[in-house]
Parts: sequence; structure tokens; C-alpha cells
Amino acid sequence: MNLRGLPFLVLLMGSMVVQAGHHEAGEQALSEADIINIAKSAAPENISDAATIMDAKGRILVEGTNGWTCMPGTPPNENVNPMCVDKAWQKWLAHQTILINEHRLSPIEPEHRKYLETEMEKYFFGDGSEIPEGFV
Repeated sequence: MNLRGLPFLVLLMGSMVVQAGHHEAGEQALSEADIINIAKSAAPENISDAATIMDAKGRILVEGTNGWTCMPGTPPNENVNPMCVDKAWQKWLAHQTILINEHRLSPIEPEHRKYLETEMEKYFFGDGSEIPEGFV
């Protein structure tokens, strides 16, 4: 299996996390405990038990102590699977959001995905990904 594409898959999933979903009429909302359990299912207990738990809207449900953040998906399990990310990945997601917004990128466009993948490789394995010119 080629793991080189794995970071891109997580990149695409992470970019989708920022999109807030909605529940269909008549759909029963999940309890906070259900959302926490869904988010924690994304990692082994040695990570998820001490992780910060954030809901799909970015609200902190549990303060963590280990630098990891677990999320349930948007809304839970409909579009994006639950995931847990460390501080390095959180910083990349913030940088990626700047790139997407400043360059008006769409993660569904193949050329935009290629650009983001290249920037991600520079961010983690190269000399770093530059902040877009004019960004303040």
C-alpha cells in the first residue's frame, strides 16, 4: 500500500471538518456523550482518553492534556469519519485554511488538491509552505 497518499486523504478529510453540516428534519440529535464516544473511537485509548474532544462545530466538549484533539466528523459520521490529530497536524490545518481562503481553492478540484498536496509536503518535509503574499 502506498502511504504517500495517506496524508492527502487526511488533508481532504480535515478540510471538510470545517464545513458545518445539518440534521435532516425528524432526525434525532446525538447526545454530547454520544458525540464524545464517536470522537474517541478514532484513536486508541492511550491517545483518546487524554485528548481534547471537539464537536463538529468546533465547540470543546472535553479539555485534554496530551496535545491531541479528537473530532466526531461533520455531522458525526455522515461526511467525514471521526479523527484525532496532533498539534503538528492542527497547525497544518490552520495553514491549509489560509491557503484555501487566500487562493480561493476548492479541495474537490484536482489541480487545487495537487497544489495543497505539494504545499503539505513542503510544510512537513521541505523548507516550509509560504504564507500567501498580502496575508495579514
